[in-house]
This record gives sequence, structure tokens and C-alpha cells, in this order.
Amino acid sequence: MTIGGLKHAVPWWQSAVIYHLYVRSFKDSNGDLMGVLRELDYLSETLGVDAVWLSPFYPSPMIDGGYDVTDHTGVDPLFGDLSLFDQLIVEAHRRDLRVILDFIPNHTSELLISPSSSPGWRSSHFRLAKMGDLLRR
Repeated sequence: MTIGGLKHAVPWWQSAVIYHLYVRSFKDSNGDLMGVLRELDYLSETLGVDAVWLSPFYPSPMIDGGYDVTDHTGVDPLFGDLSLFDQLIVEAHRRDLRVILDFIPNHTSELLISPSSSPGWRSSHFRLAKMGDLLRR
């Protein structure tokens, strides 16, 4: 890219092919990180993608399809564990694939939020939906 006669490198994401996948239903029969790991060659060689964008796989009660997170630093047992995720990262990088996580700090399960367990409770604003509200979506 040239701006004002000077050459500037284009940020990688402006020209990359990014494949967004929903881990729970991608390729593997039970939708887990192993299914993604097994298909890295397909993604990098056959499709020619530069990066894989993973939908949430954090621990969750799955009331809202995994977007109701109880731990933003873990892996829900439905999808595997942290060692499997680490292996996925190593194997993706070995194929020159970048991995993008759908990090959603504003999507927190009501199971995590309580005045006694959260030091930031008083300075935060929450609207807890009723179960009927979630079912009417």
C-alpha cells in the first residue's frame, strides 16, 4: 500500500482469507477441538485460508449456544481441554495458520455473576434475562 508516495505494509488481516467456524458443528461427529485439529490441512491446503476464527468454546451452561460464558480462560469439556487447544495452536502455526478467538467478555453466564463472587459487581451494570426471555428469541 502506498500513502503519500511512501510504501506501507498492509496489516495481515486486510488481505487474509479468514475462515470462521462454529466449533460445535464443524466436521467432527461430536463438534470439538479435535475435529478442528484434524481438518487443519484441509483448511490450509485445500481452502487456502490464512486464519481460522473459532467461535466460543469456553465453559458454559450452553443456554445461549456457548455465548453464556462461565470461564473466559478455559475450555468446555464438550470441546476438549486446554492441552488439546494448545496442540491445535501449535499445529495451526506449523501450517502458517493464524488462530483468532471469539473473545466475548461482555457475554457472561448468570451462573458466574453474583455479588459475593465478583469484586467488580458494584461498579458493573447487568441485566439478567428471565428464562422465558431466552426461549422467546
